[in-house]
Amino acid sequence: GRQSPDGRYVAYLAEAAQTAAEDPAAGEVWPIPSDGHEPLFSPGAVRLAWDRTVQSGAFSQRPTTVSVSNVDGTDAREVATVVGGGLAGWLDDDRLLLQGRLDTGAGLGPEQLFSLDLATGQTVTLAESDRLRGATVAPGGEWVLYTITFDPNDASQNGQWVVRADGSQRYKLEMVGAAQWRDGSRLLIIPQELGAPSHRLVEFDAATGQYTDLTDPEQTPFRVLAADWRVSPTGEHVVFVHAEDQALWVLELPPGG
Repeated sequence: GRQSPDGRYVAYLAEAAQTAAEDPAAGEVWPIPSDGHEPLFSPGAVRLAWDRTVQSGAFSQRPTTVSVSNVDGTDAREVATVVGGGLAGWLDDDRLLLQGRLDTGAGLGPEQLFSLDLATGQTVTLAESDRLRGATVAPGGEWVLYTITFDPNDASQNGQWVVRADGSQRYKLEMVGAAQWRDGSRLLIIPQELGAPSHRLVEFDAATGQYTDLTDPEQTPFRVLAADWRVSPTGEHVVFVHAEDQALWVLELPPGG
């Protein structure tokens, strides 16, 4: 199943394709009315969210309904419907990150990445493009990474972007590549450099806008197989599958700052 961020709860598919959430320490199990769709815990394990997509027609035209409940399945309700998108994650226990087109009353609006405040219903648009991909939220929910590819209207939008979750600040990264969050503001990037003899690791700090080279290919050559790598929960290490021997290798990262 899927564990909550604090490890207290687990959500899984129980008998008869019914989703359940469990508190193993207390021995409590609760049915979750998600019709078998996998729920996503909020950062503080206060709520669950899930989405349901109509399974016919072109994906770009399929409506997706996003729902939330308390962690024990109570107060379940639909909170949004988007077309050609769905749930992208949680920013905090009260705000969702969603992607897709909204019905404006006069038709469907542009595809956007936006936050939804569950208490007020207020939305904040973070990005607009028909080619939005790969949105990921930094720990703490202050920053969001997303990618735009092959934008038909504005080629300058193509690339990887980091935006503050309130929409007040954004950066277009100087490089593209595989990227994962190290902590609440620091992003680790393995740049896409065709023909380079080795991969390298670069850190981008959204709080300062600064880049730092973490590895030197001359001193620490390595090559990750098929983007198969992960950052440790404390941000002190990276583990990856090496392209040469398919073994697991670990890089110890220099401290931040």
